[in-house]
Amino acid sequence: MKKLSIFIALIVFFWCQLLLAQDTLRTKVIENDSLKAKDDTLYKKIELKTQKNKFTQKIHELLFSSIKEDIPSAPIQKKEKRPWKPFQGKIIRKIYIDTYDPLGYDERDNSKQPDKWERLGNVFHNKTKNKVIKRLLLFNNNMPLDSTKVTETERVLRSQYYIRRVRIIPLPTQSKDSVDISVSILDSWSLYADADGSLKHGTIRVFERNFLGYGHQVSARYSQEFSGNARPSFGFDYEIPNIYASTLNTAIGYSFDFDKHYYKYWSLTRPYYSIYTRWAGGINVYSRTFEDTILKSDSLYHQNFKIAGKGVWGSVSFPILKKYTPTNHITKLVLSLRHYQIDYLKAPSSFLDEHHFYSSRDIFLASIGINYFGYEQDRYIFRHRDIEDIPIGKSLTFLWGAQQKLGKMEPYLGGKIMYADYFSLGYFSGDVQLGSFFSNKDYKQTTLKWEFTYFSPLFHLGKWNFRQFGKWRSVIGLSRIDYVKDRITLNGRTGIMGFDSPTLSGTHKSIFTAQTQSYSPFSIWGFRVSPFLTTDVGFIGEPSTSFFKDQVFTKFGIGFYITNDYIPLGNFQFSFIFMPRVPGVGNGIQKFMGIGNTDFRLPNFNYSVPELIRYE
Repeated sequence: MKKLSIFIALIVFFWCQLLLAQDTLRTKVIENDSLKAKDDTLYKKIELKTQKNKFTQKIHELLFSSIKEDIPSAPIQKKEKRPWKPFQGKIIRKIYIDTYDPLGYDERDNSKQPDKWERLGNVFHNKTKNKVIKRLLLFNNNMPLDSTKVTETERVLRSQYYIRRVRIIPLPTQSKDSVDISVSILDSWSLYADADGSLKHGTIRVFERNFLGYGHQVSARYSQEFSGNARPSFGFDYEIPNIYASTLNTAIGYSFDFDKHYYKYWSLTRPYYSIYTRWAGGINVYSRTFEDTILKSDSLYHQNFKIAGKGVWGSVSFPILKKYTPTNHITKLVLSLRHYQIDYLKAPSSFLDEHHFYSSRDIFLASIGINYFGYEQDRYIFRHRDIEDIPIGKSLTFLWGAQQKLGKMEPYLGGKIMYADYFSLGYFSGDVQLGSFFSNKDYKQTTLKWEFTYFSPLFHLGKWNFRQFGKWRSVIGLSRIDYVKDRITLNGRTGIMGFDSPTLSGTHKSIFTAQTQSYSPFSIWGFRVSPFLTTDVGFIGEPSTSFFKDQVFTKFGIGFYITNDYIPLGNFQFSFIFMPRVPGVGNGIQKFMGIGNTDFRLPNFNYSVPELIRYE
C-alpha cells in the first residue's frame, strides 16, 4: 500500500506541475503582473544605485547583462523568418563567410564592436577559420539555391562545439538569375575547465574545442589522491574532425586510473552529420585493463582483467516518399552492417566464472529501418536563449545477427521504435527496444526497455523562465543468467544519480524522474545560476515480483544549473540531495553533487550503428 501511495503521489506531482505550466502560459500576457513588477523595481533600484559614480557603473556593466537583451517585450520566437522564397532556385554566385570572436560581437550586426575588456578576452580565443566553415556547407558556388539545405546547414553548424550562433541570409545581386549568400558565425568560447572533488581525491579537467581555430578538440584530465598513497590519475583525448577537407573524423585517447589500469583507443568515423548524408561508417580499436569483484560462496574475489576490442561498421540510406515529406523533414530507408570483436586477454578461472560471462566473442549485426525525422527550433531547454535544434520524428528498426562465443553461434533478433514530437502540452519522446538471443529455439538473455521523456512549454514568473521535465525509464530482463554480473542496479547514470548501493540488484527496474528547471535572467560574466528542484523514485525487483511489490527507493534534491552564454558545453549541476535509504550504505543519506547535465537526453534519429539492446 505504501508503494502504491508513492506512485500515486508521483503522478499527482507531475499533474500539479503541468497545471502550473498551463496556468502560467494563459496569464503570461498580463502586463501588470505583481511579481514581474516587483522584480523590475528591484533591478531598476540596483541599476540606479550603481549609476552614481563611474566605479560602481563599471562594476554593474561587468557583472550584469542588460535585461532588455535577455527578456524581450515581445513573445519569444522559436523560429527565425527570412525571405528565401524570392531567391529559391537562383544560382549561387558568391558565398561570403564571416566568423566573429565570442565577446562583444553580434552575427546580426557587423557594426557592433567589443570594448577594451572584451578585446582582451578575445586575445585568448582561437577564431574559427573560414575554410573550416566552408567544409560544412551543404551548398556551393554555381549551385541552385535550396532553402531547405540552407536551413539544414545552419543546424549542422550549430551542432559544432565551437559555434554558438549562425545566421545565413541571401544577398540580392544585379542579376535576376543569381544570388549571393552571407554566412555569419559567432564563435563559442572554446577553452574552459572544471573541477570536482571530495576529502579523498580531486579532479581538474581542461577542454579546448577549437584548437588553433581548426575545430580540433583536445581534453585533459588530472586527478590526485589526498590521502593514503597520494596516487595520480590522468586522461587525454584528441579529435580531428573533417580530415583534409573530408567528412571523416578521427580520435585518439589514453587514460589511467589510480590503480594504473589504462584505457586507450583510436577511431575513424564518418557520421550521419546531416539529414541529407547518404552513407556513414567507421572503424575502431581499443584496449583496457580494469579490476572487478566476483561474488562466490559469500566471498568477494578481486580480479584483474585485460580486454582488447575492434570493430567496423557501415551504413547507407535512401531517401523515400519525397513527394509527401514536408520541407523540414525527410524519410529514409537505412541499411547497416556491423562486426565487432571482444577478446579477454586476462580473465578469471572457470571456478569464479562458471557461466563464462567474461569470455571472448565475435558479434555480427545487421539492421534495416525507416526513419521519418527533422528538427524544430526552440529555446530555453539546455541553453539560455540561443536557438536549439530539437529532434522530432518516427523510427522503426529491425535488428538481427549472431554471436559466436565458446565455439557456439547464437542467433539474435531485436527491434526498436522511436517517436518524438511537440504537442500543446509540451514535447514528448518515446523509445521502446526489445532484443533476445536464441538457443535451441528458446529465447535467452532477453532485454525489454523503454524510456519516455517530456518537457513542458516555457512558462514565466516575472523575468524568470521555467520548464517542467519528466522521464520514465524501465528495463526488464527475461531468461537472464543466474549470475550476479547479469543483473541490473539503480546505481549511476542508468539509475538514480547519486544512488550507489553495493548490495542492491535485480532483474527489472523502473525510474521516474521529475525536475522543475528555472532559467535565470541575470548573468555574471556570462555565467547564469538557475535553481532547480528534482525528485527520483526507483523500483527494482526479481522475476517473481510484480511492479507493486518491488523495492522502492527515492531521492530528493535542490540545486543549481550553471551555464555560460559563451560556452555551449561545460554546463553542469551542483545540487544537495537527500536519500531516505540506500542498502549497504545507510539511512538518511545526504550528499553534495557536482555532475554534468546528462539526466535528460533527446532521441537521435540520424545515427544507425547496429548494437545489442543494452541490459543496464
